[in-house]
Amino acid sequence: MTKLTATQQKALALDKNISVTAGAGSGKTAILVERFLKIVSRDAGKVRRVLAITFTKKAVAEMRERVAEQINKLLDKSPAQEQNKLLQVRDHLNSASISTIHSFCASVLREFPLEAGLAPDFNEMDELRSEVFKYEAVDRAFESLEQLPQDKETDWMSFFLALNTAKIRKALKAMLDKPYEMEQIESRFGQMKEEDWRSFLHNIWLEKIRQIVQPWVVEEAIGQAGSILRDCPVPSHEDGSTVHRLLTQFVREQKTANEIEKYKILVRVIQTFTTQKGTAYKNLGKLGTNAGWPQEKRALLVELSEFCAQWAPQILQAGLAPPPGEEDEQWFKYFRMLLHLYEITREDYTRQKKEIGVVDYEDLLLLTLHLLRSNEAVRSELASRFDFIMVDEFQDTNELQWEIIRLLAVENGEPAGDKVFIVGDPKQSIYAFRNADVRVFKNVKRDFARSAGHSDVKQYAGNIIFEDSFRFLPVLNGFINFVFSHILQEDPANPFTVEYNPLVSKRELPGKGQIELALLESEQPVKEEALYMARSIRYLLDNKITCFKWREDKEEETDIKYGDIAILLRGRTHLLQIEQTLRDHGIPFKTVSGIGFWQKQEIYDFYHILRFLNSPDDDFALLAVLRSTFFIIADHILLRFTQMPGDTLVEKLRQFTAQTDATAQDEETNALLKAAVLIDKWLHLRERLPLEDLLHRIIDDLRLRSVLAAQINGEQLIANIDKLIEAAQGFSSSGAGGLSDFLYYLEDLMDKSEKEGEAPLIQEDDSTVKIITIHSAKGLQFPVVFLPFLNQGKSGRSSGIYLEPENGLAVNLAGENNNAGFYYYRHLRRIARQREEAEKRRLFYVAITRARDYLFLSAAIKNNKPEDNTPLAWLQESFLKGEYDLFAEESIEHPDFKLRIVRQVPPVEKEEKESTGFFKEVEQLEQFVRDYRPVPKEAALLEGGMGPIVFSATRIMTYLHDPQEYYRRYHLGFFEHDYEVFARDIYKSDLSLLKGKLVHRYLELLDQSPADREALIHNILFEYEVYDEKLRREFFDELRETEQRALESEKGRKILHAAEARNETSITVRLGEDFLTGSIDRLYRNEQGLWEVVDYKTNRINPTALNREAKKYEWQMKTYALQVSRLYPQQEVYPVSLYFLHPDLLYKVEYSREEIEKITDELLQTIREIKTKFPFIAS
Repeated sequence: MTKLTATQQKALALDKNISVTAGAGSGKTAILVERFLKIVSRDAGKVRRVLAITFTKKAVAEMRERVAEQINKLLDKSPAQEQNKLLQVRDHLNSASISTIHSFCASVLREFPLEAGLAPDFNEMDELRSEVFKYEAVDRAFESLEQLPQDKETDWMSFFLALNTAKIRKALKAMLDKPYEMEQIESRFGQMKEEDWRSFLHNIWLEKIRQIVQPWVVEEAIGQAGSILRDCPVPSHEDGSTVHRLLTQFVREQKTANEIEKYKILVRVIQTFTTQKGTAYKNLGKLGTNAGWPQEKRALLVELSEFCAQWAPQILQAGLAPPPGEEDEQWFKYFRMLLHLYEITREDYTRQKKEIGVVDYEDLLLLTLHLLRSNEAVRSELASRFDFIMVDEFQDTNELQWEIIRLLAVENGEPAGDKVFIVGDPKQSIYAFRNADVRVFKNVKRDFARSAGHSDVKQYAGNIIFEDSFRFLPVLNGFINFVFSHILQEDPANPFTVEYNPLVSKRELPGKGQIELALLESEQPVKEEALYMARSIRYLLDNKITCFKWREDKEEETDIKYGDIAILLRGRTHLLQIEQTLRDHGIPFKTVSGIGFWQKQEIYDFYHILRFLNSPDDDFALLAVLRSTFFIIADHILLRFTQMPGDTLVEKLRQFTAQTDATAQDEETNALLKAAVLIDKWLHLRERLPLEDLLHRIIDDLRLRSVLAAQINGEQLIANIDKLIEAAQGFSSSGAGGLSDFLYYLEDLMDKSEKEGEAPLIQEDDSTVKIITIHSAKGLQFPVVFLPFLNQGKSGRSSGIYLEPENGLAVNLAGENNNAGFYYYRHLRRIARQREEAEKRRLFYVAITRARDYLFLSAAIKNNKPEDNTPLAWLQESFLKGEYDLFAEESIEHPDFKLRIVRQVPPVEKEEKESTGFFKEVEQLEQFVRDYRPVPKEAALLEGGMGPIVFSATRIMTYLHDPQEYYRRYHLGFFEHDYEVFARDIYKSDLSLLKGKLVHRYLELLDQSPADREALIHNILFEYEVYDEKLRREFFDELRETEQRALESEKGRKILHAAEARNETSITVRLGEDFLTGSIDRLYRNEQGLWEVVDYKTNRINPTALNREAKKYEWQMKTYALQVSRLYPQQEVYPVSLYFLHPDLLYKVEYSREEIEKITDELLQTIREIKTKFPFIAS
């Protein structure tokens, strides 16, 4: 067998339950394989008596492969007798119970379906269809409330006003997502009475306040309050008299009140005598002023304030002020109503699943647990099959999963003492969003020790810690130990924290490797960090810097390749900038698993194809298909066939095909004819082929894989198409319906599943740098890792819904912000924040421990200091404790490592390497644009004329401003949306452009979601992929300021509160043989009954410059007026307003019918001029 360390040998013991804490690179997978082989090597029949559980299908396949690989190695070294045993083990390997927890539970339910209450032929429902069912159940639960008896309407009206509809929907969805946790909550709180609730809440609060405020503090505060009140008249100042009354009550009630009331009034005193931040008052301004109090009492008041300030910060941080009160009792009533609504929702969701004979992902676990708990015969049968249970990646488990495993290890009513082996690394527990709970690992270790008679986990021989690491070079190992011994520390006040166990490097390559930290000050911080990474990568490759790789049981030095490098990101906020910078430097890369799968253009294109095939009369769908990237039919060609006779576009297309001679037509017309042939073919096949086969046929007919492969991100596009086909196969196999049902399914997913990831790509190649999220990188390692943006905080967006099985559920009430809320809500929020804070630190650990040889860290800084609670701040705190200052050193020489600190982006020491393939083409394209020739006076006219053109206001304005720019942008074909070429221009105004989009989107949706504007903003920020915490705060404040400014303004209220209005209205009108198109921000009926256009302007201007600024948009206003005149020809005038949100100014022009005619003539003349000036083919 493999040579193991002494500690690893201990983990092979079969006489006790064992928990292994395996640090990064310490041989976790190897010990699982060796333990499995030790169990089965003497008796091949034992293969079936080992249950091995892990949490991904990839890990299952890897474990099987590693076992088979190890057997093959042993066969070469073993005598004949041992070889026979090993061959038997290998032959039985396919029957080994190595699976994910979900696969194992599915096999149990299929073996015992009737006992579990399932149909024998049940199917597993995919996660996305489950989402659709849940939303439908929520909708029907709301509909059920329409049948309420009259005497209940008032209560439910109060409920909806307090929580608002959007929050209730989210809460119900969150509850459906966690059925196991909800069972616990219902069991504990479902039948609870109000007095029990009050007692439960007070006990929680009292326990927490006692930990902060000792009894002597209360006595001291009473003494100081008594000194102030002694011989002190009531101050005449209102604030002073309030303080006097409070202190009087405080002193009096300490003699008569119970403990909870004593502490409550003490907290009121502490709040009154300190600032909102918990600091002492420097004067008596907030306590009644100096003049309001006698001279001899003033110093005593300040002294009490200083005393209270010793405890106020801890009380505020723990969320203990204000104490439980009326709002908490009101919430309990709402909570009971929410539970009632949840029961309706859950029953509906269950009914939907039963109707089509499916179970969801959570059902697999929950139904198995119910089966094991309720049917002892089944539990005993399953438990007796396995002599040993091994669980990998145990830090990613949760209580539900562990309870299933635990029940399989019970023998004769008692937990077996030698059956269970768990291995994992609590420091790498980063999947709380998938319900992983790091506390389970700690609790199970404790339970193992107690079952063996040990009160101290560290005394139990089965608690094993792997300290030897085979991943890191010594320099990296030393850095990791130094940093994380400070960052990761177990805190009794936070149950989600874990301790750090130092690692010992087993790679004997001292002096090799490098750690670098770039602290960059720049006006464009994101661009600067992206440039730092690109230049550093080029340096590594151009200078043939080496790394080490294992070849035949030894490490060999080899040149770093692109495939050895990974850029790890916490989010995708800055992904586009990184990608473009890598392109600029000729660096090939692969972005692994982006998000927003169902909103990708290739998915929309397929949706439109299927929508048309399902309903051939759907003109919009057919038009979308023809204009999609699958056919790219020009608008003037589309116009020709739409003029044919027929009631629908498909009839017109058939007429056009029948009357057109393909042999005599130009290439664009032939493209339409070919499209028509394919569309007819698919219409004939739609009823004859299964859904997934139809999709395959469409892909083959379009030669889509070849077309997509030629694009920049072709591999990702193809993977996404394959993922769509998998979804179709899953839908068909579930028996959920045909094409029309799948379309309904797709529409729901595109509308609601914003977080669905793109299809994963194959990562193992040497030719590309990997850009990957830290979560996706877990389990991987790279010789070189870049970890940027360390000075940016990132936290998940809070939904305002907190669900804790031990403590219940709370939703913030309408009108409350993140710093307020009733006590119970603050209590659950604090638990959630503790979990999030602990996991953020572990995420940083996971990121850094992906590096084997080289680690490059970077952070954009201001004023030479870190932002609060960021990875950079944690690093600085760690180094300060070691008496080093990151911001004052050029390098840090520690006995175990050297940290190089750079302050600027490295220069390019060699000439830029010539790009190859696509990158070379892009460079040539950009060069062509930069070096364009002026429009030739003599040019070849397009044969047959130009045909109709669709003009926008922007296109017209571009020509009037700069004809050469118009030629370059539109005639050469480089449109605004051609991101790949013009991305760097976009980034010049990245944030201002994004801010404008956010404001427009917010104002568009504001009147649709008036009750929950905070949630609306968070949804918009997610929609535009703004994940950086600092940017989120900035944009959040900007949107709330814009909203407040607009709603406090009479002009803004008239616009936003109009009874009749439309947002983001797209209008296209004919101008001669051409078209004029545009999108109007808001079209509303004003007080005069006229439809008025409003265009929002987000650029901040000086009020004195209003007319000058508005003049820039003259043609935009004119085109809006013309377009609206075609919609409402009966109006006498057409008002168009530019609403400059900062500083709340309206620039309004009313266009008469005569002026509209003049505008029409001017536009026609301009268009004729454009088509006359540019009727040529660029040669």
